Amino acid sequence: MEHSAAPIRSRRPAPELTVVGGSPAPKLRLADGADNAAPSPALRQQDWVDLQWRTAEAQAGEPPRWSQRKSLAFIGLTCAGFWTCVALGAAQLLR
Repeated sequence: MEHSAAPIRSRRPAPELTVVGGSPAPKLRLADGADNAAPSPALRQQDWVDLQWRTAEAQAGEPPRWSQRKSLAFIGLTCAGFWTCVALGAAQLLR
C-alpha cells in the first residue's frame, strides 16, 4: 500500500469568484520563502524613532544623568508608594 504525498482534491471544480465589477478575483496561494511581505507601519515607526533617538544622542554628546541623590529619592518614593498601596489594599480586603 503506497501513500501519495499529493493533497486530496475535491472532484468538483473550484467556483470562479468575481468582483462586483466583473473582473475575476485573484487566486489565493501559499506564501513562499522568496515572497516579500508588505512593510509594517509599526516597524517603520520603530525604525524612525530609533534613528531620531540615535541622532539626538549623537548631537548632544553624553546623555544627561540624574545625581545619586535624585535617583535614590526616586527609588525610595516609588517603593514607598507601592508598598503603601499594597498595605491599604490588603487592609481593605481584610475588612
